[in-house]
Amino acid sequence: MELKITILHGSSKHKLSLDSSELSVLDLKNAASTATDVPVESQKLIFKGKSLNDQSMLLKDVGIKNGCKVMLIGKKVDIEADASYKTIKDVEKRTDDVEKKQLEIQEEIDGIQKGFLQKDLVEEALKRLQKRLLVSQEELMRLLEQLDKLSIGESLIVIRTKRKTTVQKIQQRLDFNDSLEKKIIDLTHP
Repeated sequence: MELKITILHGSSKHKLSLDSSELSVLDLKNAASTATDVPVESQKLIFKGKSLNDQSMLLKDVGIKNGCKVMLIGKKVDIEADASYKTIKDVEKRTDDVEKKQLEIQEEIDGIQKGFLQKDLVEEALKRLQKRLLVSQEELMRLLEQLDKLSIGESLIVIRTKRKTTVQKIQQRLDFNDSLEKKIIDLTHP
């Protein structure tokens, strides 16, 4: 059975079509979150003058039927002001900085491979490059740990997605670091 409910949020009306009458208040909050961008934890639902505080209650038990209107009070997420989002943006910038350092290391390795450095200086240069790679790797691992510590609510999908793409970018940088290290090892032990 399809249940059609109108969510009133500020001056906006959001029409929701839900699949079953066996839905809970939490299910309604999740659907309202998707429609309004107001996180579940920031929502207050009001139906017929009563606040729907018990999220486990079924909609039919609180009297919500097809065609009912439910008022939503709550603030949309300001992603730019969210502390987690700011942290992710900072981690992303620091990842870009590490990438620049890695590209510099790659240029130096390419120069050594092409014979642009005197043979007696190659060993020392490779040791320094390996140390710089180790520093890059440690920085990337710290950034992953920083992202792992973040507690992001289930309803903040945009922020969760941003964290996921940043983690993937860091993992790519770690893979690149490994490939550079392999080049250094190959040059050290020809």
